[in-house]
Amino acid sequence: MKNKKTLSFERRQARSGYIFCLPFIIGFILFVGFPLIKVIGFSFHNLFVGTVTYDTEFVGLEHYNRILFVDPDFRKTVVSSIGEMLFNVPVVVMFSFFIASLLNQRFIGRTVFRAILFLPVVFASGLVTSITSGDFISNNMQNIGSLSGESNAMFAGTFTDILLEMDIGNGVVEFIEDLVSRIEDITTMAAVPSVIFLSGMQSISPSVFEASYIEGASGWDVFWKITFPMVSPLVLVNIVYCIVDSFTSATNTAITSIHNVLFVNAKYGLGSAMAIFYLAIVGVFIAVVFVLIRRLVYYYD
Repeated sequence: MKNKKTLSFERRQARSGYIFCLPFIIGFILFVGFPLIKVIGFSFHNLFVGTVTYDTEFVGLEHYNRILFVDPDFRKTVVSSIGEMLFNVPVVVMFSFFIASLLNQRFIGRTVFRAILFLPVVFASGLVTSITSGDFISNNMQNIGSLSGESNAMFAGTFTDILLEMDIGNGVVEFIEDLVSRIEDITTMAAVPSVIFLSGMQSISPSVFEASYIEGASGWDVFWKITFPMVSPLVLVNIVYCIVDSFTSATNTAITSIHNVLFVNAKYGLGSAMAIFYLAIVGVFIAVVFVLIRRLVYYYD
């Protein structure tokens, strides 16, 4: 009888979850699912768009053959995007975890710093960019950004000289130089993952930490045996988020290439095939990461 009550309660919880997810499910089917099916169909055709309607010509796998075996530029672009992702994801996840750990401590002005953390996302949004484009404020922001980039480059050069004098390997020096020169982009990309990590850390009951300190655990023990295992599900979430964010960034060369083929050259069939191929690459990476990391994730009730 007890099991039946528990099962009934679990079913009610599941039903409530589906109800809350229903708007997303409907929106996904209408605005993502149907367009995705149409794009897959377009990738096997040549499209001729008129003023009112469009005509299609079936070409089979011709566009995919061109992407994989004829046109080397897009393949190079995809490989470049993969390399960019492999650099961005570990750095952003570790940086955001570090920032969240700092902001989870108690200090004066903590709320202000938490708000400042998310400002790069607001300033980098398309709405703000479109509002400020072409005016005096935008020009000044661009000038400041260029000066900031020059400052980062100068600092990276000086830092590189110091590392070279310390006789550190050239590979490590190049990695650190690239990291320092891109600190602005890394900070912007880490804003959302930092908030996710911070929310997970704040959800841990303070009584767990109090009990561990009473038992004589050190801060190092508490971090690795309590904090990190309890937020490990969010590590997987942030890794998947960062993979998608890196692959779909507006500055991503593959996205730019697909956009130019579709909307500049008006080759809708080829552009659709490029988009589907790129989507498949992203899906493969997410699936591999999910399979490899989910075993290391600790779930607790």
